[in-house]
Amino acid sequence: MENFSNIITISIPVYERYDFFEEAVASAVNQTVKCKIVIVDNCSTHNKFKEHIDSLNNPDIEFYRNESNLGMIGNWNKCIDHAETEWVTILHDDDALYPNFVECFEMVRKVYPDSSCISSGYVRGYKSDRKLSTPLDITSLKVRLFETQEFNYNILSLFPGIAINVKLYNFRFDQSEFPVSDFDLWVRLSKAGDIIKFDLVQAYYRLDKSQSTSKIIESIIKGAYSYRKRKIIPKNYLDKIFFLATTSMSALSSKKLYNTKIDLYNFVEKEDKALIKLFETTFFLYLAYVLKYSIYRFGLFFKFKRILKTK
Repeated sequence: MENFSNIITISIPVYERYDFFEEAVASAVNQTVKCKIVIVDNCSTHNKFKEHIDSLNNPDIEFYRNESNLGMIGNWNKCIDHAETEWVTILHDDDALYPNFVECFEMVRKVYPDSSCISSGYVRGYKSDRKLSTPLDITSLKVRLFETQEFNYNILSLFPGIAINVKLYNFRFDQSEFPVSDFDLWVRLSKAGDIIKFDLVQAYYRLDKSQSTSKIIESIIKGAYSYRKRKIIPKNYLDKIFFLATTSMSALSSKKLYNTKIDLYNFVEKEDKALIKLFETTFFLYLAYVLKYSIYRFGLFFKFKRILKTK
């Protein structure tokens, strides 16, 4: 495989917070297969981002600064606009990519060139992962189709590690769907073309009090519930159980991760209140999750396909 990809750009949107920026950039620079990198500053009050990029003196990195603040979603779209390649992946300044992300992406893309989206596995954590600096010797990957119906009870990723085919599917993030604009885009991409997910973890999502997610987690859970009700209709009652169990688990996790208690009973629709009330009993919630993952994992066993590395 060639050591540079002209097919994909890693775009990093930034605004004010500098804490983890250098690590995010380093993870993009240190890919086993290099690519173009774009930084888009959403009109910050300081010049630290540009100063760091200038100090790297790397011709593969381009820096842009918006004349005015476009909002978070507007800046994500600018990250796509400034990328001149067929594919783009957006990396938030507090997240990171593992060294083989672009290499894995290229392996998958060559087999599924017309797919709308290619996603890696991901992990989340509070501290930096030492494996971020350790490349792997990859000879094969397991991949599968991520179907639209899965969004009822699953997410594609917490954001890092998702590559979008902007040449064939010229989509953008929709501000009107905030705070689930990213979720909305993945769903639209799944309806327009195939989303291919590979099993290897190549994306790191950082949990930190400074991230925007921690400040709007309740709105995100409400937004995801509402969006699923509007756009992803469960095929059967079992799907509905999994959907509401996922909503309940998200609320439970938010208390642990973000110290935020969310009362779902106050905003779910009347027809869902009985199941939500049932899932407030931990036993029934975990019972639903055991059932969900038993069926889900059993199904995935037959869905994954292995692709070999092309020399």
